[in-house]
Amino acid sequence: MHVLLAILATAFFVAQYASADQVEFTAPPTTDPLNISSPSILIAWTIPPGSQEASYEQVDLWWTGNADGFGYELAENLTVANTTRYAWDPRAERDALRRTNHSVSAGKDFGFELRFHGIGTARGATISKGGFGVVGYRDGEGSGGGRREVLWGVVGWVVGLALVWGL
Repeated sequence: MHVLLAILATAFFVAQYASADQVEFTAPPTTDPLNISSPSILIAWTIPPGSQEASYEQVDLWWTGNADGFGYELAENLTVANTTRYAWDPRAERDALRRTNHSVSAGKDFGFELRFHGIGTARGATISKGGFGVVGYRDGEGSGGGRREVLWGVVGWVVGLALVWGL
């Protein structure tokens, strides 16, 4: 019994230490969808001084989404020591999506990435936060194309069942 308590206590303290030493996104909250029609979306994060990421000089900020893996670089070569927030004007990305036939998922398939690296070097460490929905993609629509994707999903199921049953 004492051995079990010692193991549990050790695990608790290791978990506390590890979680306190990791980069975390603090804004925006995943409870609200990203309104990419708004003039600005605040993205914020914390970088604990003892973390691996604090040892890098620069960080690039990306917005990623959907299962097809599209991504937009929002900012590059931000100084790690001085930057823990970024006010993103999503107009360019929204307009780019509107000009294409890219279908934006109705789910919470979007996120942000911090890509840490040294000056003039390749990527070192990546921290991601996902689970965002998107609104404001099409004029007045919630997340552009979501209903169309659901319709094609239903059609796919019906055709698949018909083929399986030999109808």
